[in-house]
Parts: sequence; C-alpha cells; structure tokens
Amino acid sequence: MQNFIPRYFYYQRLSSHMKIRKTLDRENRKPKKWLQNYFVPFIPKWSQKIVDNKKKSIFFLLCLGLFAYYEGFQYLHYKILHREPLKSKFNRWIFKVKNLPQQSLVEFQPITTLNQNTVDQLKEIYLKYEQEMKYGMSRKLMFEVYESLNLFQKDEERIGFYRQSGYYKKRNQKVSSVHFQQFIKIFEDALKKLNKKGNKITESELVSQFIQLCSEKQDEIKKWENKIQQKRAEFVKLLPELQDQKQGLIRQMLSENPYVTEEYIQQELENKGLYGLGTKDKLQIYDLQLSLHKVLLDSKKAKLYNSMLFGQSTLSAQKEKKLRNKIMIEEEKVNELQVKRNEVAEKFKVLFKKQEIFDI
Repeated sequence: MQNFIPRYFYYQRLSSHMKIRKTLDRENRKPKKWLQNYFVPFIPKWSQKIVDNKKKSIFFLLCLGLFAYYEGFQYLHYKILHREPLKSKFNRWIFKVKNLPQQSLVEFQPITTLNQNTVDQLKEIYLKYEQEMKYGMSRKLMFEVYESLNLFQKDEERIGFYRQSGYYKKRNQKVSSVHFQQFIKIFEDALKKLNKKGNKITESELVSQFIQLCSEKQDEIKKWENKIQQKRAEFVKLLPELQDQKQGLIRQMLSENPYVTEEYIQQELENKGLYGLGTKDKLQIYDLQLSLHKVLLDSKKAKLYNSMLFGQSTLSAQKEKKLRNKIMIEEEKVNELQVKRNEVAEKFKVLFKKQEIFDI
C-alpha cells in the first residue's frame, strides 16, 4: 500500500491523456463503407436465388405484404364501416361546414348488461349533473350515494371505491368526474352488492333511489365544490410566499448542518405546514453534500499521500489504520450520494427538459 498512492495519481493523469487520444482517434477515423463492402456483393446471389425459386419468392412476398399492411387493412375496414355520408361531404367541400362525428356517451362497447330503459334514465341523470355541477358527475357525489345505500362496510372499501371508479384514469374529463362508462359500472356494482346482501331490488327501483339521493346530496356537493375552488385559489396566491419560506428554511438547516439527511428536512418542512421537498430541492441538497464529501475525501487522501512521500509512513500504524478506515467510509458515502443524486437528476431531466444539469 505504500506505493499505491503515487501510482494512483500517475494513472489518474494517464487516463486523461488516454481519453484525449480516444476522442482524436474517433474524430479522425475514416467512415466504414459497410454497405458497399458487405451488402452490395450479395445482391447478385440473392437475385439469382429469387429467380430460381419463383413460386417460393412470390409466396413469401405476399405474406410479407399481408403482415406489413395488416394495420392498413384494419384502417381501411374502419373507414369503410364509418365512412362520411355524401351529404356531409358536399357541405364540407362547397359550404366549408366542419364534419363533426356523432358523439356518444357510451364508450368502448355497447351496454348489454342493463335494460335500454335503465340506460336511458341513467343517461338523463348523467347529462343533468354534468351540466349543473362544476365538477360534473363527481366521485364525491357517487361516494355519498354509496354511503347512503350502506354499501361500505370497511375503510378499505371506501378507499378502494375511488380506485375502482377510475380515479387514476381521468381521460378528457372534468376534475374528479367519472365518464359515463364508469357511472354505469358504479350503478351495476351497487345493484350486485345490494342483491348479494339479500335486499332484492330491481333496476328501476335502484334508478329511482339514485335520482332521489343525487337530488338530496346536490346542495351539499355544491358547497364542497365551492370550498375546493376557494382553497385552490388561495393556494395559487400563496404559492410564491410558501416557496420562498420553504427555500429559506432549507438554506437555514443546511447552513447549521450541511450533512443533514433528506428525511430530517422533509420532517421539519411537514412540521412547519409546508409541502414536501421537490425534485429541484433534492438535487440542490445532494449537489451540496456530494461536493462537501468529495472535498473531505480528497483532503484525507492527500494527508495519507503526504505521509508516504519519503517511502516510509510518518504516521503511527494505529493512526494510519484509522485514516484508511475513514477514507473507506467517505468513499462509501460519496458513492451512495452519487447514486441518489443520479436518480434525482434523471427525474429532473424528465420534468424540466429545457434546463441543463452540470455534473459535479
């Protein structure tokens, strides 16, 4: 180990020269003409094989064309089935009237599990509340209806209701609203659960109960919507102040103790009533701590290197052992912080695509 440190610095200098040499070689390398060298000589052989086996080649070409244009065939089939009528074409060409496809509340497949009369009644309810309520047919309203029907027995069922009712699939919908297919699914689940309990109920009876409960809960849900909108407006106004307050608290904690953990900062922010650490905040913390640990590691390595300058260690065996252990611990910390920092940097690149990250 006595001669290890000088060699380490020698190879470190050598590696930089090797990198420069590699870049120069890569920039001055001649382009490989693989197309002319490898592909072109085989063209006469392949063409001769195709001529010799005409039937096989025709069959394989037909198969290739069929598989290549399978999606194209599907597209043509769809266009033929749902083609635009001639009347709308003439209106579009002559009078420049926009062609608006017919919109339906029923998504994916037609509903066959319920009677058509029930579907029409549910459609009227859905359209009414989509127009009257700010958040449309909200999950909150459906949750209150389920509570009134005593369909929740456990807390897990209450939490699972939001997931099953499409909470993670907000596709072109208002905030917290369900689309018509999800509304039908909620109605079907309620019907099945009530019949399973032994309360035999028909579709028409449940529809009338849905109408009654929705009208009863409408005023309560409107108050909830106003409260949510007011909270959002207040949060948007206070956002710059909260951000400045959070940044000041993070800077204060890092100035008092630069090696403070991310979990401790997160806990302190939550205690102050501020929202948690963002990706940018985490990146700044890891950059600061990584640079400090690297400086500390370099100073300890330099101390060990200076003690070995004259071929024999100037430190005692016990002190040298302690110093080497400290170097190993610092290297582990640096590697651990580097891994965490790289993970956060990847997230940062995804969230803030136009901003650059400079590696330490």
